[in-house]
Amino acid sequence: MRGMSYVHMAGTVGNVPQMGTTRDGTPWARIRLAVTRWDHGNQGEATDWWTIKLYGANATRAEKILRPGVGVVFRGTPQLEEWTDKESAKHHDLSVRADSFTVVRYPAGPRADGLQPMPLQPQSEAHAG
Repeated sequence: MRGMSYVHMAGTVGNVPQMGTTRDGTPWARIRLAVTRWDHGNQGEATDWWTIKLYGANATRAEKILRPGVGVVFRGTPQLEEWTDKESAKHHDLSVRADSFTVVRYPAGPRADGLQPMPLQPQSEAHAG
């Protein structure tokens, strides 16, 4: 049976996106995402750090608007990378290759994309007539 792995990760951007290009010229971005969860063993919050990888237009968009402190939801597939270093020690890293992302919260102060924050619009009240 074929399976499918797809994740949604909500958290806070921890770094300015690291940028580069692949051999074929496709832009890529690497971001660290802080995801806070409840740690039952310690009866408190714990933060896990994830590596998020974006390619193409998503990488270019991330470079323009993602900065430390921005709340964001990424959607994509988990990837396990394994490698051996110069001392023959084996390593592995679990990351997410994001297909898309949505900004959900900007930190106080100016927005990372230079735009002014949109004020919240009061909801119109329905009046019984």
